Amino acid sequence: MICIGCQGFSSYRNANQGFRDVVTWTRMLQAYSLKGWIHKARLLFNRMPEKNIVTWTVMVSAYAQAGHLDNAKYLLNQMPEWSTIVLTIMIVAFFKDGYVDLAKEMFDEVPVADIPSSNAMLTGYAQTRHLERAELLFDSMPERNVVSWTALLKGFSDAGDLERVEKLFVDTPERNIVTWNVIVNAFAAFGHLERANVLLRRMPEHNVVTWNEMITAFANSGNIASAKKMFEKMPERTLASWNLLVSAYVLEGHFHEAKLIFDRMPQHNVVAITAMIQALSSHGRIDEAKLLFDQSVEKNIVTYNAMIEGFAQNGQLSKAKTLFNSMPRRDSTTWNILISAHAQTGSLEDAKFLYDSMPEPNLVSTNTMISAYAQIGQTHEARRLFDSMPALSSVSWNSMITAFMLNGEPHQGRLIFEEMPEPNIVSWNALLHGFALNGHHKAAKGVFDAMPFRDAVAITTMIVSLCQSSDLRTATALFERMPHRDLIPWTAMVAAFAYSGLADRAAQLFRALEMDGIEPNQISFTSILIACSHAGKLDLARQLLRLMIQDHEILPLREHFSLIVDGLGRIGQLRLAEEMIHAMPFVPDPVAYGALLGASKIHREDQAQARGVAQTLAKLDPASVTPYVTLSSIG
Repeated sequence: MICIGCQGFSSYRNANQGFRDVVTWTRMLQAYSLKGWIHKARLLFNRMPEKNIVTWTVMVSAYAQAGHLDNAKYLLNQMPEWSTIVLTIMIVAFFKDGYVDLAKEMFDEVPVADIPSSNAMLTGYAQTRHLERAELLFDSMPERNVVSWTALLKGFSDAGDLERVEKLFVDTPERNIVTWNVIVNAFAAFGHLERANVLLRRMPEHNVVTWNEMITAFANSGNIASAKKMFEKMPERTLASWNLLVSAYVLEGHFHEAKLIFDRMPQHNVVAITAMIQALSSHGRIDEAKLLFDQSVEKNIVTYNAMIEGFAQNGQLSKAKTLFNSMPRRDSTTWNILISAHAQTGSLEDAKFLYDSMPEPNLVSTNTMISAYAQIGQTHEARRLFDSMPALSSVSWNSMITAFMLNGEPHQGRLIFEEMPEPNIVSWNALLHGFALNGHHKAAKGVFDAMPFRDAVAITTMIVSLCQSSDLRTATALFERMPHRDLIPWTAMVAAFAYSGLADRAAQLFRALEMDGIEPNQISFTSILIACSHAGKLDLARQLLRLMIQDHEILPLREHFSLIVDGLGRIGQLRLAEEMIHAMPFVPDPVAYGALLGASKIHREDQAQARGVAQTLAKLDPASVTPYVTLSSIG
């Protein structure tokens, strides 16, 4: 079959022989590639009467960008000669799928490493957290440009090493707006919003990316109110700005606010529509999500994937499969959504069938299947699939380590780690987290001490591990040595002191958290309210609840009210406890009434109240015997 658009080439070739003919064919090849028509592009490539190095590069690039790395590598090996450009394309593609060693092999083939190829390698190392290798390459580069400095800066920024980031930024001889955006986002992303704002004011110029990254940073830190303020201050907004705010509200579960912003948008693009489909689906409003999907004129593969995932999340796998079968085109994400959905519902045979049916299972798909086996405890099957993989990426190794750790097999996880040719920071963190998760705190400390580089995740994990083993002194010392602390280690320390009964120390840390410019979240407030409840500091607990609502604009959960009810019950303030239950902006649940009933049995001042509480609890939780035992003892 002759592909559409090729019929005119025969007559054109007769009139225009030589170089111009090759250029014309190559342009058509590029057009097919840009459309994602890889099969048609290959048919056209095969029909070409002659090819030059640009033609070969376009076809290799088409395969590489579509994730068909085996085909790209095969075609690369057929090329009469390699250029630095085509090798750089392959470096980027291999890094994108996590094949660090294969990317290095390509880089070693570059005849003379120029700045673009070296920057591609540097960026790849930074993105895959191979920061030692990134630094070695950076130091060996005879010439660097602003992209080189920014790539290394971004790597340490993503790893949370803000001290190194600041030093690099000072040393950077030339800065552009991307460099400034990286440094601002680095501090904002890890909760240092005051420092980020100072840097923002120092910037010689701002572009819409700067504002968008600040919105993202505030949103990621859970400070949606500040993200909204930043959005309203923007001198100009793009659709991306609107999309970020809609997505931020969606991710935080604020569906109503997301809908208000969505309705204000000057136009709805596919990103905003996709975000709203996700929001509606996550709130169980799957019929509305499907209506929005059907009404959308502009749909892309991400929109289809969002709708399929929405059906899967809401237990409608048959509808997910129907939409899957009707899709004009699928990508690996589409397959992975269904594989994961079947695995999570225990339908491993269906997940395996889908995996085996994939036209070209790629690394992501196989890693998804490994995780699927791990989720249901079949680590032997995960290992069998892992061992069958022709090439392993760092993601594959890390997935296998995590699989063993999550299933209580830390020794096996360590053996996998020791087989890795070159563990990266994610591998070390998986091992560290695994030992901590399984209660092997001494082993976790050994891993931590052996790490060649420790990022914020590693230090935070170690702090949590030390707190869990009641070694508060060492945890505190490590916490105080952290150059930059985000919300997670602060919350871990507050929780550790709270559960240890050291309410004053927990409250002191919570105040220090706020003074450090860190925005607390619902978990932080849970930790401090636990401390107040157990220590009987109920006035402070109620102050914190008001602070939570008025100053931080955080909606309290049922759990927060229940902790105050429990605390009031502990000190015998039963009437106040019951008033708090009735004042809750939720339908009271058995947990709150159970806590109040327990307090009533201890203090026994008001038998009529205890009887009423028991009767209410019996209605809320008919299966529980506790209220009936209490009623029989009251008489």
